[in-house]
Amino acid sequence: MSDTPPAFMQWLLDHGADANFCRDADDDPPLYHQVQAGNTEQAAVLLQNGANANYANEFGNTILHFARTAPLVKLLLAHGANPAAKNRRGQTPFDSLLDTAPLSDRIADMIACTELYLQAGMTITEQQREQVAAVGRAFMPDKPRLQCRA
Repeated sequence: MSDTPPAFMQWLLDHGADANFCRDADDDPPLYHQVQAGNTEQAAVLLQNGANANYANEFGNTILHFARTAPLVKLLLAHGANPAAKNRRGQTPFDSLLDTAPLSDRIADMIACTELYLQAGMTITEQQREQVAAVGRAFMPDKPRLQCRA
């Protein structure tokens, strides 16, 4: 369903499809799959039609835990997604973003997402600050380090 055109998705919803439908207890709703696939337009259609922005899977990961682009994070936050929600490992969506950052070539998206989380009231912990510094080192291993004054 992640490649469903937004207009067709809207038509399905207009004709009775449930934006929060799950086939069984082990399934995740359409919004979850759209966010994992990075589909902002489809996610917007689902949210405008009542999709639960705070759905959590069996591991406690909310949909926001899987958002990796600024447009998706912004969209989910605008629809009430909780940036402070913690999964079973005690991780917030920002922690999950940091965990995947070294594997990503999308540092600009990570920075934009971080700004959105800060605007939503997130406070960065010392551990998160250290992770951000590690991400910076991973992306720029040969650059000289400057000491910044606090």
